[in-house]
Amino acid sequence: PLSTLPHWKREAAAWTKFKTVVYHGSATSRHMIRNYEMCHHDGGGIGIDATTPLGGKGKAGDFKVDLVITTYEVLIKDAALLQPIAWTALVVDEAHRLKNK
Repeated sequence: PLSTLPHWKREAAAWTKFKTVVYHGSATSRHMIRNYEMCHHDGGGIGIDATTPLGGKGKAGDFKVDLVITTYEVLIKDAALLQPIAWTALVVDEAHRLKNK
């Protein structure tokens, strides 16, 4: 449920030093998160550079986060945008829902 997202972020802050973002909301909100909270940009709104690993060092397209928290539904909606990213790891709550995907 949506109510667990802030709890996951709080637990990440308590147990790790990861830079964390909650990736959720409307299509417009998620676009803003991808382009401004997940990635560094040059002011022109450069989006995700899928070849750059998370934790980038600050040039346009590099990632600023180590951990992205989202829901199954958003993951499926934005699969085409998120799939090309060179993720180091993926942890999915309710992973049984991915079984047939």
